[in-house]
Parts: sequence; structure tokens; C-alpha cells
Amino acid sequence: MNYGISHRDFYKIYRNNEESFLFEDGSTLQRKEDGEHSRARMNWQHLNATYSFNQPDKMLFNATVRYYNNNQPHFDYKGNLYNIQDPADRVYMIDNSAEEWHRPALDLYYQQSLPNDQTIVINAVGTYNYANSERFYQESREDVLLTDINNLVTGKKYSIIGEGIYEKKLGSNRLSGGIRYTHSFSDNEYRNGHNYITKMDQSETFLYAEFTGKAKKLDYTLGVGMTRSWFGQENVDGYQYYTFNPRLVLQYNIMQGSSIRLNANISNSAPSLSNLSAVEQVIDSLQIQRGNPNLNPYLRYRTELTYELQKGMFYGNLWGTYEYQPKAIMDEKFLENGKIIQTWDNQKDWQRLASRLTVRVGPWKEVLQVSLTGGVNHYMSHGNSYSHTYTNWFSNISMSATYKKFMLAMGMETNWNWFYGETMSGGENIHYAMLRYSHKNLAFTVGAFNPFVNNYKMETENWSKYASYKRALHTDEISRMLLLQFSYNFSFGRTFKGGSKRISNSDDDSGVMSSGE
Repeated sequence: MNYGISHRDFYKIYRNNEESFLFEDGSTLQRKEDGEHSRARMNWQHLNATYSFNQPDKMLFNATVRYYNNNQPHFDYKGNLYNIQDPADRVYMIDNSAEEWHRPALDLYYQQSLPNDQTIVINAVGTYNYANSERFYQESREDVLLTDINNLVTGKKYSIIGEGIYEKKLGSNRLSGGIRYTHSFSDNEYRNGHNYITKMDQSETFLYAEFTGKAKKLDYTLGVGMTRSWFGQENVDGYQYYTFNPRLVLQYNIMQGSSIRLNANISNSAPSLSNLSAVEQVIDSLQIQRGNPNLNPYLRYRTELTYELQKGMFYGNLWGTYEYQPKAIMDEKFLENGKIIQTWDNQKDWQRLASRLTVRVGPWKEVLQVSLTGGVNHYMSHGNSYSHTYTNWFSNISMSATYKKFMLAMGMETNWNWFYGETMSGGENIHYAMLRYSHKNLAFTVGAFNPFVNNYKMETENWSKYASYKRALHTDEISRMLLLQFSYNFSFGRTFKGGSKRISNSDDDSGVMSSGE
């Protein structure tokens, strides 16, 4: 059994934001938000309790109870929101959000070895997702309230995942097949001046077969699959789709420590229950968020090519991928009755070309090790009414030096950004330095995050022609943040080593639409 708790509390978080709006009469509005220090508080808990019964090379039974909790009572912003063309036209804005979710799950796993090199695996996972969120938004001018929004969302989602696998060894080859079934039911309530109650059912069945073999220096896997996707919602027409899902993996061992690997597959992606909700949520005085119950599943085509080299102290890895998603579900905005509607739809396609090179040297004389990684993401997002391309270069470097009982570690990474639909979601730019002392079972670490610069931020952009924004989240409290860590390991009684599970299923989707942007 293991239990963990994490906590963050910031009192000087703030947001800078620039927005641009286009209206039906052709007029535009550009607004800028100058943020003031506000508060963000987050708490996480997780609990795993596992019972295992293992007879090596015969059978394994594993029962696990998992519980995850996220409690975020404050994620607050405030500041002045003014018209860039007329700075005297300004309002005071408050945008406070809170959310909490609970996710208990029961995971049962059984694996049995049979005569003639046969194996069966059965896994069943039941999950309950409870989510509760609230958003409070106001705009006021000289103590006169102009906009007052209070969105409340409560969601209950139940899901069951069942998977069974049969495997047969044929000399050095392996033949396997299986079936995976997922069914989710959600009951959500949205309150924002109107009360919406949604009841939705969604299921997916995946039947597959796979053959793994070897021919001299070539290892290969060939797989075929078929997916049935189904969705139903009260008073709304659902969908039922069948798709074909092949898979190919080739690995050629060029020489000792050197190999090239190709991984290609076509997988199925079903709409999120949160996006399928037939409800509306008011964002601010100009914008409304709306679900789309007419969304349909789509296919994801993915190809990866990796070259790996390990020789002495040197390790290199060159990786590249191409992803193609026709009819991908992505965000969009449009005008309706003087308001800007933010929703989701099956767009034309989304594509990504990415590559990454990692070089690691060491440990040199069991002391020094250095690792460098650099790469690029190039996104192509084609919507029904828009077309965008975005390129993101990223890198990180890490170094460690060990001497007797001391270890020094330093690292830095730049923003790894994601672009989907019309929205860019930015990663973190951080660096750190840590010194660790170890003696037998005792370890003590002192370090700092961003010790040398004060430029921590997370950026988000939306490129819609109707309502675009450039937003940056700042907090000075992550700069020169001191880290202290102490650990002491001890053990007593018998030791036991349980067998390893071959598959692991979980349901992490709450099934509710967010209460804000």
C-alpha cells in the first residue's frame, strides 16, 4: 500500500492577456488585461492498495484499489481590462475558479499459463469519476456591476473496462489475440442561470490479433484490429461506427548496440463526453462555450522511426514521427446573435511532423554524465473555416557529477508547446540545481528551481479570427524556489516480489465540460 499527498500554494500569481474580437458588422475590439497578484492553491492525493498472489511461471492474480483526488479551491485572477484603442474605457475584472474531483477505481487482473506455451490474461477495471467545478466572473466599472457570471458543474461518471488476451508461443514467434470493451455512463448537471442535465452513454469494442516474429536481424510485429464505437444521449441522435486498425512494428539490429525501429499504426479516437454535452456555458460578456452532440469518432494515423546507438560511454537516439488525423475533433469559434460561440467540430484534418535528437555521454570515470536533447514540432491544423501552421523548437540539457557520497545535478529545459485546432498550449521553461548527500539508508538534498533568472511563464494562444488571445501565466514564486528533501529507507520482515502485469487499463476522463475558457 502506498499513499502520497502534494500541495502547492501561490499568493503572487497573475495573468497578462491580450484579446481581439471581430463582430458581425465588421467592427473590432482589442482588449488588454493587466493582471494583479492573486492566489492559486492545489492539493493532490493518491492511494494504491494492492493484493497479489503469484505462482511463478504458472499464474498471477492482482487486485488493486486506486483513489485519486484533486482539490483546487483557488485559481484566481484579477486586474484591469481596458480597450487598447481607448485606454480610458476600462473595467475591473475578477475571474475565480475552483474545482475538485474524486476518482476511486477497482482493478482486477488474472494471468494463467497453460500447457503448450499458452497464456491467457484477463483484466477488469471499474471507475467512478466525481467532478465538481465553479467559476465566478465579474466585470465592474466604478463599483457598478456590468457582468456577473456564476457557472456550477457537477458530474458523475461510471465506467467499466474489460480486456482479455490469448497468447501462443510458436518457437521464437508469438501469436496473440484479444478483445477490449469500454462502457461509460455519465450524469452531469450544469447551472448557470439555466439548469441543464445531461445523461450520456458511450462504449467502444476493440477486437484484435497480432503476430510477433524474428527473421535473422529483423524483429517484426503485424497486427490487425476492428473497433466499434457507439454513443447515445437523451433527446439527441447518437452514432455507431466501425473502423479498421492495423499495426506494424519493424526493428532491424544493424550491429551490436545499433538498431533502427519503425512503428506504424491506425487507431480510433472517440469524442470526449465533455465535448458531446448539449449545453452552453457563458464565458464573459462576449463569449459562450457550447458542446456539440453531433461529433463523430475519427482515425489517427501515426508513423514513428527511431535510430539508436549505444557504444561505450556514448548513447544517441534520433527519433521522428508523422501524425495525420482526418476529421479530427478540434475547437472553433463563430458569430451568432452578437455573441462569439466557442465549440468543437470534426474539422478537415490535423497533422504533426516532429523530430528529436538525444545525445548522452558518460559516466566518465564514474563521475560525470551529460545529456543534450533538441527537437522541433511542426503542426498543420486545417479546420472547416481556418488553416494554421505552427513550429516549436525545444531543447533540454542535464548534467550530473558524482564524487564519493555527493552528487550534483543541474538541468534546463525550454518550452515544449502543443498546437491543436486554433489553440497553442505552452509548456514550462525551467532550470534547476541540486546537491545530494547519501550515507547508507539516509539521503539529503538541497536545491533550487530557476535560481538564476526570474522569467517563469506559461503561454497560451488562440488564433481564431473572431476571438483571438495571447495569454501568459506568471508567478515569481517559482523563481529561486528552495528545495529540501530528506529520506530514510528501512525494511523489515519477509520480502516478496510480485509478478508484473502485461496490461494496465484506466479511465481518466471526468466527462464534464469545463466551467470556463
